[in-house]
Amino acid sequence: MVSRKRPELDDIDRKILEILQVNAKTPYREIAEKLGIAISTVHDRIKRLERKGIIRGYTVALNPLFKPSSEEIFACLRVRSDRLSDFINEVSKIHEVAEIFESSGEYNIVLRIVTDDKHRMDHILNRLKKNVHVERMHIVVGLRKYLHEIYKFMSEDSYKILRGLEAPVRPNLGSSIPLILLRHVIVTAHTISPDAKKLFYQAGFEWGNAAFYKWCYGENLEEVLYEYIKALKSLRWAIAEVTFMSSNEAVLELHECAICYGAPNIGMTVCSFQAGNLAGVLNKVLNKKATVVETRCLASGHNVCKFHVYLE
Repeated sequence: MVSRKRPELDDIDRKILEILQVNAKTPYREIAEKLGIAISTVHDRIKRLERKGIIRGYTVALNPLFKPSSEEIFACLRVRSDRLSDFINEVSKIHEVAEIFESSGEYNIVLRIVTDDKHRMDHILNRLKKNVHVERMHIVVGLRKYLHEIYKFMSEDSYKILRGLEAPVRPNLGSSIPLILLRHVIVTAHTISPDAKKLFYQAGFEWGNAAFYKWCYGENLEEVLYEYIKALKSLRWAIAEVTFMSSNEAVLELHECAICYGAPNIGMTVCSFQAGNLAGVLNKVLNKKATVVETRCLASGHNVCKFHVYLE
């Protein structure tokens, strides 16, 4: 194991951090009263946490009902399959169309449209609605509000799990399931869908970036990985170790991985969610673009899951 210097925190430091994570604007006096310590002690401890980089800054969480200057909507479209290429080429020329996604199911095209001009937005939507290649259209507005609520739930639920507090439990069946059920879902998805790796990676990234990062503080790659390994063991997700470390690269090996332990050899890696989760954590905590690639997996016939970590 690589040697590492870990920030020293006592119970008071941790309680201060917990209070500030709920409300970063909590007055020193209120924190002092809750913890039964002097205001000057609170002040000195917070300043020390800032100097050590454990508190990296204070942010503002906007009310999801607040509408920013730029409006963003997602237009879900059913486009004639024989005119799909023509349609994509046509809408790609609209400046306000920020992204174009091909999809499966009821709608085969999703457009992300962004503009600060409401009249322009109405014009684009009317143009799409009248397009001869579009068979039907559905508009999703305020998606970020729902993402905000989802991430808030993920954050609170993850906090309960990692702190050993009470989390929602099924009244009759309890909170545990056989790992084989999770394994079947993951392995089957990767086997039948070429998009599974990308989707699971993105899902893991979002969770890591929105919630999991809160328990992986650190000033550099080594410190964050140390905390990440502790969290994995606390959740009984896996037993992990660092086998290579530099300032911007690392190799992480997982044993007894909950996602793939006991999986058949299907000739491919399947821990995409795990890779994305770590990338999301590193992106959030270190404010750097992180890429995590799984190169070995129990499902690819190896005896360990190996992840290569790269920071830009």
